Amino acid sequence: MQKWLGPSLFGALAVVAVVRRAAGLSATAGDILSLALILGGVGWALRSPQKLRSLSSLYLWLAFILLLDDPAHWLPAVAGWDRALLYEIASGAHLLLVLMAASALSAWRKENPARPAAGLFIAGAVIFWSGARIWPGMSLAVIAEHGREHLWTSSTFLLATVITLAGMALLRLALQDAGDRFWATLGLLGYLFGAVFFVMHLGFRLTVMPLAAEEFERLGATPNWYEPWRIWAGLGFGIYHVLAYLALMAYGIALLKTRILPRAAAWLCIGFAVLAVPWFGPPLLIHMVPWILGVLILTADPPSRLTASV
Repeated sequence: MQKWLGPSLFGALAVVAVVRRAAGLSATAGDILSLALILGGVGWALRSPQKLRSLSSLYLWLAFILLLDDPAHWLPAVAGWDRALLYEIASGAHLLLVLMAASALSAWRKENPARPAAGLFIAGAVIFWSGARIWPGMSLAVIAEHGREHLWTSSTFLLATVITLAGMALLRLALQDAGDRFWATLGLLGYLFGAVFFVMHLGFRLTVMPLAAEEFERLGATPNWYEPWRIWAGLGFGIYHVLAYLALMAYGIALLKTRILPRAAAWLCIGFAVLAVPWFGPPLLIHMVPWILGVLILTADPPSRLTASV
């Protein structure tokens, strides 16, 4: 029962968030219900003989949920402190706890060859979400007003992409050792080429957009030179999305053939790719799949390995 605690609580909190928006529940009612679920989960984890292991697993499953709410809602205003700075400190503390939980679980999963990739996947996802949570948008007027948040978001996206790429490389090694000769390599190449385009896009966000926002604030109009740059950066953004989701599909096929994780993890990769590519899903979902894979690597019992074939 303990191994289902994290996924069950994650699902329950996600349902609460959906119902809260659909039914128009007040923020207070939603918070009380969510807090009750979390406290119930913590209480159940404390009943386990291996309390540290259970609590660490639970925290990793909640890593995404804890970043869902608007920081302006839960982050108190402190006199003399900028709210963006407080959020950055809170995000750093959350990341530290996530890494501590992953390290604690890693000690119990030495038999899983994909273990080195797990921490990178989880860290990359949390860093990405910490930036996405305060993303101010792509409007030059908003960026001129919220320049710090814009730089924080773009910087965390860049760091998260590099960390996730390293995790993909380590997962590919594990899958290769387990017998896969083709699909994981194809997935790594796809994500690598996609990441190059995304890094160029983020370079645009970190350099061109702040300059354009300054000029917009000064002149009250979008600079004439900005539009070609925006179109070029948007193309790189789109290429990254398609290649990243297709890379997840390739990794899913490799996981099916090697079985170093439960089959559900493999179908998760494939399903996300099939559903997201036609609808051009947001980059948040790209990092959700590696996060789940990382948590499963550290918490799920791997099935018996099968010999892989192309």
